[in-house]
Amino acid sequence: MLGHPGRVMQLTPRGKPAHHARAAGFSLVELAVVLAVFGILLGQGLPTISDYLENAAVRRTAVDLHHAAVLARSEAIKRNVRTELRVAANSWEVMDVTAQPQTRLLAGTLDPRARAEVTTVAFASNGRTFPVGTERLFEVTNDGAACAASPRCMAVRVTSGGAARVCSPQKVAGTAGACT
Repeated sequence: MLGHPGRVMQLTPRGKPAHHARAAGFSLVELAVVLAVFGILLGQGLPTISDYLENAAVRRTAVDLHHAAVLARSEAIKRNVRTELRVAANSWEVMDVTAQPQTRLLAGTLDPRARAEVTTVAFASNGRTFPVGTERLFEVTNDGAACAASPRCMAVRVTSGGAARVCSPQKVAGTAGACT
């Protein structure tokens, strides 16, 4: 008998005390099973995560263009000049077109995972679009295709009054978030 007097200690077949019989931790088989399950779950979730990231890039680009349109309009009013918002595939700039030579007032880049329609919108010094009555729709997709052919599409609509808003060209007219 080992241990304290009055207490009986059980021994393993190898003669060690029972509380030392098994080491704490995970076996290699248990670790392999956990890693396999984790790999399967990760494989199932990757398409969803990539869809989310592509949708977020399109939305972020549309919001950036909305902010650029609001800035172009506010600069036209503040400076009492005509400005233009010029959009390239992955960048935008606000120009003072009454100055000679034309002066860049603001510029920015867009998310490289999204493509914006290359276009221009001008704002008069009163904040309305120029020429009077002009409306613009900036389409943004993840693949550069037209909105009708792209599952991911957002747009920025600039009205003749100069107001800009983010909308979805694929929604039915008259519903919330539609461009018309």
